[in-house]
Amino acid sequence: MTRSYSILSDDAARTDLQWVVEYDAGGVDIRGFWRGKAFDQKGLNSIRFMVNDNPRTDLLPNPLSLTIVSDRLLGILSPLVNQEEVQILGAPIYSEFTGQRVTGYHLVNPLRVLSALTPQCIASEPLITQFEVQVDKIPEHLHVFRLAKEEPALIVSNAITERLPEQELKGVCLIPIRGVY
Repeated sequence: MTRSYSILSDDAARTDLQWVVEYDAGGVDIRGFWRGKAFDQKGLNSIRFMVNDNPRTDLLPNPLSLTIVSDRLLGILSPLVNQEEVQILGAPIYSEFTGQRVTGYHLVNPLRVLSALTPQCIASEPLITQFEVQVDKIPEHLHVFRLAKEEPALIVSNAITERLPEQELKGVCLIPIRGVY
């Protein structure tokens, strides 16, 4: 089977769904999430993401480009990820109106950052408009990861994308990446 990859992104057109309207990083340097650094759940307790009261989404848009997923999307990702390669943490989400904790969301933190962009993509920095990856640099078993030089983007394999349409997910967008063999 030919491997293919996509960027898993929130659907910016779905403004009718829940999103993070305000946040307080609580002194935590969140850039580590983009660079494959593991985090301690206890350390995340100082972060607060405030969400509106719109209907729930499966991929929560936020100004920090963190991957915050619903229970439903996590259920799709979990069987295909290795716990040593992807960290799943409780997401510190609160209602902007009541201040109460909002449950059912998780922070997905890929610990693998691969140097798999083609030389043409690297040369076109700082703004890459069409991603191209060297498929032979991506381990076959790896289904969720980040790309070096484009760390905020969450990359998923076709093993995951093939499972998404049947789930009728809300607020999720897939952006295909060109694979070079």
